[in-house]
Amino acid sequence: CDRRFCPAERWTPWVLSHCIWPSGQLPLPCSQREGHECSWADVPGRGPGRATPRPRGREAAARQNQVVLLDTLEQEISKFKECHSMLDINALFTEAKHYHAKLVNIRKEMLMLHEKTSKLKKRALKLQQKRQKEELEREQQREKEFEREKQLTAKPAKRT
Repeated sequence: CDRRFCPAERWTPWVLSHCIWPSGQLPLPCSQREGHECSWADVPGRGPGRATPRPRGREAAARQNQVVLLDTLEQEISKFKECHSMLDINALFTEAKHYHAKLVNIRKEMLMLHEKTSKLKKRALKLQQKRQKEELEREQQREKEFEREKQLTAKPAKRT
């Protein structure tokens, strides 16, 4: 076997993995086959006495290569979309953290405002009670003064 003409010796792993062989098995290089003489008859699409491959075999291989390339392209696109979706998810989580921090701040402010309003309500109630007490005291003072004035006014004496 002349290794220069052994097709299995020269084929790359990609070619071997993407070729369709009639037997369903990949050819072995000459170094791995005992007592075998290599010829172009071992190559699919080339039979004994054929100098060129069959056009249909070439078209089928081209179609199969296109299918493989399309599958690979679809896989790459799905990986790309997955990466972008991960970026979108990361952006959403970042935005969620931002809004969560805003909500926490708003909650703190609301609690602070609630405390202030309750203190103000208590103060307002105390002031109102104080005013009412003062008004009551003034009213009582006026009544006492009125009674005093009434007692101080001269009363006509009764004739007996």
